[in-house]
This record gives sequence, structure tokens and C-alpha cells, in this order.
Amino acid sequence: KRQELKRIYLKPQGEKVDFSKPLIIRDQETVADVATRVGQVLKGKKSAYVWGQSAKFPGQLVSNEHVLKDEDVVSFR
Repeated sequence: KRQELKRIYLKPQGEKVDFSKPLIIRDQETVADVATRVGQVLKGKKSAYVWGQSAKFPGQLVSNEHVLKDEDVVSFR
């Protein structure tokens, strides 16, 4: 089965989202997978804030196991 690829955008704390540089992830990758890729350490952190299709509302605080959707914006705090 072919893996679907998704575009995820990172929002550094206090900065704007750079929509010109998406992070490409595979289908079913989670917040924890993205954190590992970008060198973010989640130990002791609640996790991340997400805007986009996978969030119930803009800026939702989600768990490490949250599965991201295409064009979601993720911010680690």
C-alpha cells in the first residue's frame, strides 16, 4: 500500500508560520513523530498546539499521539 504524504507547517513560539517551507510527513504520523524530526524534546511538556483539519478548534492543545492531517500547523511550547 502506498503511503500518503502530508504537508505540516511549523509555528515557532512568538513567530509567524512559514508556509513556503512545509515539513513532509507520512500518513498517520503523530505530533511525537514531528517533534522527533525537528529535534523538539517533549519530555515534561503537555505536547503541542494545532491549527487545521485535525484540530477540533484553532490552537487546540493535543497529546503526543495526535495524528496530523494535511496542512496542519503545529506549535511546540
